[in-house]
Amino acid sequence: MSDSERLDLLLAEHCAPVLTGIKQSNLVSVAARYYRNADVAISECVESLSKYGIFVEIIRHTDDGYLVFIYRQRELEAYIRRPDIMNWMTLKGYRSEWTLGRMIDELRLRMEAYHVGGHEFPHEVGIFLGYPLEDVMCFIENKGKNAISIGPWKVYSRQDEALRVFSMYKKACHRLKQGIREGFTISQQLERAMCVNR
Repeated sequence: MSDSERLDLLLAEHCAPVLTGIKQSNLVSVAARYYRNADVAISECVESLSKYGIFVEIIRHTDDGYLVFIYRQRELEAYIRRPDIMNWMTLKGYRSEWTLGRMIDELRLRMEAYHVGGHEFPHEVGIFLGYPLEDVMCFIENKGKNAISIGPWKVYSRQDEALRVFSMYKKACHRLKQGIREGFTISQQLERAMCVNR
């Protein structure tokens, strides 16, 4: 299996909701040991997804691999700029006048500071991943315990809505993985979806 095929499978498994347009963003770990040249595979991914309005940024790089942030800029920006979310993010030290890129840079710095040691984990990453504000706040307050449901995130409120979203995510993952089994790359599947929606 080529590096690009392996990365396509990884993205289908962990980022299908973003790739299919039903979620703003996702983080995925790319373990270097599974790739001949992970740098090249990620660079090719950046190029192939950008034409669909999907951005790929490395949040953290170690000898073991990469933590990659995949997002739809317009949708993520709209979510973070919601007044309730921006007010909360301001309390966490993000500034409303910052661009989305500047906010992502700040998250990158905070993630690095946590991994290097001595700093608290930046739980606002949940907002960058499009999780409901109430669930992010309750996760912090409850130290990750007492969730009423667990799926792509820990749910503390609106369980029925969260379960519906989890089901949509699962279906998107299944569709992309099925397309890969049929021989279509993620880029080909996105192109095909665009043609259908025109």
